[in-house]
Amino acid sequence: MKKVLSVVLFVCLLLTTVVCYGALNTVLLSDNAGGGKVVKRTTINTSAAIVNRGSPRTCSHSFTSQIPSSTYLKSSATCTRRAVYYKCCSKCGAKGTATFEHGSLSQHVYQQVANSNYLKSSATCQSPAIYYMSCKNCRKKALAKTFKYGNPRQHNFSERNTSDRYLKSAATCSRKAVYYMSCSMCGTAGTRTFDFGNVASHDYSAMKMDRQYLVTQATCTSNGVYYYSCKYCGRKGTETFLGPKAEHKGTVVGYSSVNDKTHNAMIRCTTCKKVVSQSEAHSFENGYKKSTIGYHKKEIKCTKCSYRATLSERCQYSVKYTYIDDSKHFEEKTCGLCGSVVKTAKAHNRSTSDGRCACESRPVVLYLAGDNDQNPLLMQEGIRGEFSGEMIDAPKYRDQDPNRKDLNDKIENANEYVSTNTDERVAVVAYSHGGEVARGLDYENVSTLIIVDGCVFMPGTGNNANNANQWKDFLLEVAVSGTDVCLYASNQPQKDGSRDDNSKSKGAAAITRDVQDLITDNAGSEITIGGETYRIEEVNSNGGTYAIIDQNGQQVGGTITIGDAGETHGQAVVEASDNIKEVLESS
Repeated sequence: MKKVLSVVLFVCLLLTTVVCYGALNTVLLSDNAGGGKVVKRTTINTSAAIVNRGSPRTCSHSFTSQIPSSTYLKSSATCTRRAVYYKCCSKCGAKGTATFEHGSLSQHVYQQVANSNYLKSSATCQSPAIYYMSCKNCRKKALAKTFKYGNPRQHNFSERNTSDRYLKSAATCSRKAVYYMSCSMCGTAGTRTFDFGNVASHDYSAMKMDRQYLVTQATCTSNGVYYYSCKYCGRKGTETFLGPKAEHKGTVVGYSSVNDKTHNAMIRCTTCKKVVSQSEAHSFENGYKKSTIGYHKKEIKCTKCSYRATLSERCQYSVKYTYIDDSKHFEEKTCGLCGSVVKTAKAHNRSTSDGRCACESRPVVLYLAGDNDQNPLLMQEGIRGEFSGEMIDAPKYRDQDPNRKDLNDKIENANEYVSTNTDERVAVVAYSHGGEVARGLDYENVSTLIIVDGCVFMPGTGNNANNANQWKDFLLEVAVSGTDVCLYASNQPQKDGSRDDNSKSKGAAAITRDVQDLITDNAGSEITIGGETYRIEEVNSNGGTYAIIDQNGQQVGGTITIGDAGETHGQAVVEASDNIKEVLESS
């Protein structure tokens, strides 16, 4: 019986202990009151109320235990203080209010604070401001850790430095030396300038052989004499220097060849009566012998001396395709220099984007009629006979319409077609009022622009000689844009029946010849088109066709063809048709 009571008493004490130690959730159960042997480790819910048969019991806390676990953590360690924990009851583990420190200090936690307290160096024109990083806990600077913040400053061009590095121009006899202002922080030169020092003395070292410095005129037997001049202001000095002798001038009495580039002209001087030799370049006249093997013989001879030479030169072919049947075509290669022709039957090549061989390619033709019912039809039929391209008749212009509505409609319709069919090769044939039509046309998307009798009606000028210059500029502008342009005109009479090409009011053919003369006169010389420098070259031996060559010697854009096409409007249209067909087929 006593043993039973002992066991009951032990169990009651054990339950009481569990209630008091609410913070502990693990207990050990023994198999007897004396307990030494552990039979089971179990976990109980310390949040649940445990009720004895008697009154609840409480713990008389003793907050003396120091347990450094997260359960009792008050504050984590920083770089200035160790971690702080609450003390706990040594009996039940309950958390108290008293604290203790444990462990070691933590590392600094650095952050970027752009504050003047941490400024290492201010911003310059080459770098933003530089700051030290600082600890977010103790605010200590990290002398080895920095960061950049903000933008560099603007240059401060306030420095007046007179070293050679900043010299813009040295002093002259009329101005002091000029220097660039420099940045006071980095030394970069600015654009503002300042003068410094004194003006320089005259420097009479310039040897200019201008008339204003002439002392004695040169002859073929004596040197010219000139005054030295100031190289800065051009002021004439008092010392003199000798210039060259003058060239002998007189009558050429013969030539002697020197090499393949020059010959000597033998001149009897009218001043000294001597026969002297002067070197000059050959004046070549070229001739070509036809060949069928890709090369021709180029025979060159000087028109003045006896120099002759024969060179072998590769033919420069242009290619034309002529349709034979559904399987083949003729490839006809013609040398533009010697005129030799190589004609070969070849299979079609339909690997193009539109699936058509080059011999089958035809441009769409926009036909812009003038003010005559018959002539447009003659032109149209003349082209249609050999040409399978589409013909689009524009509205006809009527002189009696003061607002020229039909003409404006014509231009508008043509431009609308050109702008919406940029994948096609579009050719435009403009008759009679071609001046107004052509200038209003979006010709940059046109492969070929052909104007017949266009000189007569140049906008704003009427039939005067100014037409020629305007037409020349217009044709060059069109060709540079990439369009082949042709101009044909008839030699129709004036109002009084005359054909005086020198009169103020000229016929279309006369103006056309003036245009051709202007272009021919510019051939080989530099010209400016749209701000770029080019030169004009004639590209066929018969004349009338010209190309525009860039500074690299390459042809740019299209060609310019100018021709005289008959005595009357109708004849001009008919005769121009053959030329137009040729242009369209080769374009």
